[in-house]
Amino acid sequence: MPFKMVNEKNIALIDDYLDGNLSKEDKVSLERRFETEPELSELLGLVKFTKESIKLNGQKNKIKEIHQEFLKEKSINSGKSSKGKVRTLHWWIGIAASFSLLILVGVNHISSYPEKLLSEKYYSYELPTMRSNENGKETLEIAFKNQEWNKVVSEVEFQSDDRQSLFLAGISAMELKEYEKALSYFERIEIINHESGDALFSDETDYYKTISFISLSDYHNALTKVKAINSDENHKYVNVFSKTDMVKLRILEML
Repeated sequence: MPFKMVNEKNIALIDDYLDGNLSKEDKVSLERRFETEPELSELLGLVKFTKESIKLNGQKNKIKEIHQEFLKEKSINSGKSSKGKVRTLHWWIGIAASFSLLILVGVNHISSYPEKLLSEKYYSYELPTMRSNENGKETLEIAFKNQEWNKVVSEVEFQSDDRQSLFLAGISAMELKEYEKALSYFERIEIINHESGDALFSDETDYYKTISFISLSDYHNALTKVKAINSDENHKYVNVFSKTDMVKLRILEML
């Protein structure tokens, strides 16, 4: 999120919006901005989530006091042009610290989120009932259906050109919690798709790469993948990850 969005005016405006203190006109105007300014909409999600976390952690009054101190200092220092730059810097440091605290008080609340997210969003891949006519591939499919994950992985090399085999090996590696290895298989599929100009297992690869990134606590790449998935209305996994999920991934990334 661009730093310009994290400022006193936007935080105060969103705070009033969430508390129902805006006039009807201001509320409508702000909601229109949420629709046209993605960064502001993201800030809304962050403030909303951290306000909920503050309540859960009993920190609401502490945050209020911190904000009042910043406001008091700003009022005292207003009009002192000779120290304007120094005072402004100090004020912005205060805003940043205040917002950081809003985020940090939610740490306990979201510490279990990755595990919860994985349990809610992970769908085991089920191989279609159609059998391959190729003997080697049929053997691999049988091993996959029997959940012989180690056997599947051992049979497929990273440089294979068979995308179905690579995909089954990637899923098997995930089942073994070998997520780095799974990513290697999925990335090989992406390379082949790019070179061939088609998109075999493309949507599935996007989804399972996202799950792998979350499992590895790589929230930046996970969030990037989620945004790409949700930007494509024809994607098989569009909106599997909600806006709330995206906000939480962003907070996890920041922490």
